[in-house]
Amino acid sequence: MDTSRIPSIFKNVKREPKRFRYSPRHFDPQQEEQEKRKARIREEMGMGNEPGRSEVSIDFKGSWSKNRRRRKAVNSNMRLLLILALLLFLAFSLIKWLERYQ
Repeated sequence: MDTSRIPSIFKNVKREPKRFRYSPRHFDPQQEEQEKRKARIREEMGMGNEPGRSEVSIDFKGSWSKNRRRRKAVNSNMRLLLILALLLFLAFSLIKWLERYQ
């Protein structure tokens, strides 16, 4: 009996997963020509790899959200430490109070 032909509920993992292939069906020749002109002008002006205004604003928004997430994490950690300290203080006080009355 061939062991590679044993039925299984799992698919063969060695195959590469299917990919989504998007091919646009709408072609606008004016837009294509405009993009080529913009690229040519950027090359002529020496601005080939410099980010445009929209790309810079996207990076700015990304860094803003990173700072916001970082601040939220710091605030959350501080709140956790405060609650932990309060619980430890209450537990210590309870133990001392119980020792006093025994």
